[in-house]
Amino acid sequence: MPRMKAAIFVEPGRIVLESKPVPDVGPLDALVRITTTAICGTDVHILKGEYPVRRLQGDGGGWKFGNTIDGCQAEPVLVPDAMANLHPCRLA
Repeated sequence: MPRMKAAIFVEPGRIVLESKPVPDVGPLDALVRITTTAICGTDVHILKGEYPVRRLQGDGGGWKFGNTIDGCQAEPVLVPDAMANLHPCRLA
């Protein structure tokens, strides 16, 4: 089974880089290859423990994505219901 790296929220003040299986892609999902990422203000609040994030067995850190599937600090990222959750963009 192919593997990927993902930043996993463990507890306030602690994030680890783990090797995880690449997620299975359903018929309405998309698997997006991440080439560049950044940390947002919400990520900082989560790391400080200011926003509760429950640890799900087998799942990673993050806010909405991280509470159900691995967050966007992973390679690649599974986007469920891609037609509703992705927007095409063009890079200059």
